[in-house]
Amino acid sequence: MDDELGLEDLPESIQLIIILIFFGIIIWGIKDIEPFKSTIQSIIDTVVFIGKIILATVIIGIICYIIYKIYVWRKNLKIEKEMELKGYDKYIDARGHAVWGPPEEAEKHNYFTEIVRAIEEFRSPKKYEKEVRYQDTLFAWLKSRFPDTKMEVQRGSSRPDIVIGDVAIELKGPTNHRDLDSIPSKLMRYPQHFERVIVVLFDVNVNPRYYKEWYTGLSKKHPEVVVIRNDDH
Repeated sequence: MDDELGLEDLPESIQLIIILIFFGIIIWGIKDIEPFKSTIQSIIDTVVFIGKIILATVIIGIICYIIYKIYVWRKNLKIEKEMELKGYDKYIDARGHAVWGPPEEAEKHNYFTEIVRAIEEFRSPKKYEKEVRYQDTLFAWLKSRFPDTKMEVQRGSSRPDIVIGDVAIELKGPTNHRDLDSIPSKLMRYPQHFERVIVVLFDVNVNPRYYKEWYTGLSKKHPEVVVIRNDDH
């Protein structure tokens, strides 16, 4: 039995290292022999030149980035001072954007953001066949966190599933094509009676492409509406 190992039996990484060492020895041996000496020196000069260009480009890029960051920082600092002089507060809206506004508006936005976060954290115990079960479990979850949560409050011709102050929550689940198509017509009435609207979708059973088109169209027509999709249970 032949127990000798050949180069092909070694791992590819080891093979590569051996090959590089082999070629390195060859190049080292002929580096002082013409015409190899001139060729090798020309290659080294070219590599060094390219390296200098790359290094200079990186340094210029870093300097430009630092200058840009300083510019943005000074601009934001100026805006903050102007907003503070107006008596405005900075807050994060439901979409995660930093916004400036009057203290009372900031308070409302912070409250609305808390509601959105609470709904995003909610997980239905299981999948239900009827929408009312999703409504009951979400209502109980929100009621424990926001005491003024109410069920199906009638305001004009609008009757959202859940209401928290001036926030209307429209709920669907299980959600099919017909459910999605019914939402825009309701959203046209809600702004007349509510300052904020949240749409919560449970167990969405529609084609991903259709849902994407629906969501894109809804966001363009009603950018102020927050859509929360909850497929977990």
